Formats: sequence, C-alpha cells, structure tokens
Amino acid sequence: MLDKKSLPNLPFGDKFASMSFNVNDYRDSIAGIAPSIKGFEAIGAASEFACKCLPLRIKNLSIIASANTPVELLYNEFNEVNLVIPFWGSCTTTMDNKSFQWAQNDYAILMPNIDRKGVCNPLSYLIIDLKRQVLEKMARKMLGLSEEED
Repeated sequence: MLDKKSLPNLPFGDKFASMSFNVNDYRDSIAGIAPSIKGFEAIGAASEFACKCLPLRIKNLSIIASANTPVELLYNEFNEVNLVIPFWGSCTTTMDNKSFQWAQNDYAILMPNIDRKGVCNPLSYLIIDLKRQVLEKMARKMLGLSEEED
C-alpha cells in the first residue's frame, strides 16, 4: 500500500497535506479548488493511485502544492491563468494541438485559460492561479499606463 512517503515531497506543507488513494474521491474533493478539471484519471491500476495536496489561499491568490502518481487530466476553459512549477517529475500538456513538456530543473509552464489535457508521470508541483484582470492591472502600473490606455 502506498503512503505519504511514497510520493515526492511537496514544495511546502508536506506534513500538513491531505492524502487520497481513490481517484474519484480526489477528483470530487478538488472540484471546488479547481473547477476547470473535467477529467482526472489514474494511469495504470486504480489501486496504485495516490495523491497528496495542500491548497492555500492568501487574499485573492490560490496556490496548490500537490504530488501524485501518474495521471491524465482534462481541463475546460476557465477564468484563471495557471503558472505550474514542477519540483519533481515531468508532464506533457497539450493545448491547441501543440504539446509542451515541462519537468523539474527544466521548464515551468504558464497555462492560458483554454481547454487542455495533460499526461503526468509521478509529479510534485506548485500551481498558482493568476487572475487575468489582476495581472493586467499590475502590468499597467508597472508600465506607467492608466487603466484605460492600451
């Protein structure tokens, strides 16, 4: 039986993370955190699935530290842009018929708010949900533009 130590450590909060061994229960539990997830399926035997997760919300910023055994994910279009930083393992994400591989010590990925799918090996990663309006407002301030200027 897999346990918390069978998965790579989370980027933060590993000892406080919740653990799940049922892919359907886990998918249902993260529906409120990540409503854009349309599909979340274990690759291989369902009895070998394990995931640990620690969501964190600071004001309007959502951060999720997660680690899981191999999975396939399907996402619907949604409002946020996600910055995903892998700390262990790798994943391939397909968007607009183009595949992008991201991995520890190699690449992070900024995922736009479009439909996409991913196939992940055992993975430990950090997801930061970025609100487009907040990013645009911050960029305007940094560039010295008013809120109306383009």
